[in-house]
Amino acid sequence: EAALQEKWIAMVTPLLEKSNLIIPSPASWKPIYGGRKGEHTEHLQPLLKEMTEVYTIDPSADW
Repeated sequence: EAALQEKWIAMVTPLLEKSNLIIPSPASWKPIYGGRKGEHTEHLQPLLKEMTEVYTIDPSADW
């Protein structure tokens, strides 16, 4: 897993820097577990609301 993470960082960092974005130090990364147990961060609810907006307005809508 560490080797994969290093490879990912090596690939992503130049792209982020090119976009004037800075990736935080991997040492500061903290994994969040529990999604499969129904434990989610506060960021999920607004995303779910947006993704289900059309269905909520018109369940019979086709697209």
